[in-house]
Formats: sequence, structure tokens, C-alpha cells
Amino acid sequence: MTKVTQTLLTTLILTTLFNTTIAYSSKSYDDKIMEVTCLGKYTGVFHSFIYVANNQTTDNYYVIRTAWLITYPKNLKKELKKNNVYIYDKAPVSNCGWTLISKISNYAVSYGNIYRKNKQDLEFEEKLTNIVYSKYPTLEIFIICLFTVIIPILLIISWLAYDYYKTYKQNRLNANMDNIIIETPLTPPLTSVNYKNNFNNV
Repeated sequence: MTKVTQTLLTTLILTTLFNTTIAYSSKSYDDKIMEVTCLGKYTGVFHSFIYVANNQTTDNYYVIRTAWLITYPKNLKKELKKNNVYIYDKAPVSNCGWTLISKISNYAVSYGNIYRKNKQDLEFEEKLTNIVYSKYPTLEIFIICLFTVIIPILLIISWLAYDYYKTYKQNRLNANMDNIIIETPLTPPLTSVNYKNNFNNV
């Protein structure tokens, strides 16, 4: 049971580190609202950028930065297209000079941040915020739950099964050892010749 406890503690530490990494990536560089920033500092695996605008001809640019990478950006783009939001294939302008205007989260789950460059468009900004808020990173959250709940349980069950197997095997070995009869050589019978020899030696 000691090994099981050690494995459980190790798993909890690893899952905590995993969750901390995810949480840090979603809240890294936690800038203040309306602060001008450079997107170049958000380098790493846990950042996805979707550059959008109200239409193709405008010079008011927006970008949605999210920490979810598996299906959330794809689903978000679909929802943006449904609402007639223009999506750029790549960054239309430089990475600096972006103003953080909104942080979307719900029940401690960070959906993403919205940045603006150039003029303010309150109606479009509200529209973007509602779109991001309407999509939930279901698969990504499920994977985190998988790592934090199911995998530790499976590891504990595996260790318990292994411990039970070792105990069972040892008991079988002990039982087999108990069934082994150790034969000791018998003393040969005392014959008349041996008796006479022993008598003469006295």
C-alpha cells in the first residue's frame, strides 16, 4: 500500500503541475484592460490568435487570443463566420500596439482575450465578446478532467491489482514450500556383525 500511496502522491503532483501550466498559459501576462501591448510576448504552445474585423475594407483590427488549441479555435471561427465576421488568414498588421479590451471567462474557465488596434467600435466589440462567450472549450476541458480525475484512478487501480498479484504469487510460493517434504536419511539397522564389532570395541 506504500507504493500505491507514493504513486497517488506523484500523480497528484503531476496533475497539479499540468493544471498550473494550463492556468498560467491562459492567464499569462495578465495585462490590465485598455493597456497597450505587443502580441509577440505571447509566444509558446498555449496561444492561438484569430485576427478579425467588421469587414474586409476597415482599418479597425481585432484579435482573439485563446489558450485552447484543439477544437476551440476551429469552432470559434465557424461561429464568427456565421455572424458575418471577417477573418484574416494571417496578422494584417504588426504585433505591437494592440489594446486589451476584454477578458472572457466563466466559472474560472478563461475563454480568451480580445485586443483592438486603431479605432473603437463598441457594437462590434460587444458582438465579438458574445460570440467568444457563446462557445465553450468542451474537448479541452474534458482532457483536463481526464488527466486530473480518471487517470489517477486508473493508476491507483493498476497498483492495487499489481500489489494483489504480488501477494497472491507469494502466498502460492509459500504454500508450495510448505508442501515440500524434506526426507532425512534413515539410520541403518543394527546387524549382528555390527553389534559384535561394537561389543568388541568396548
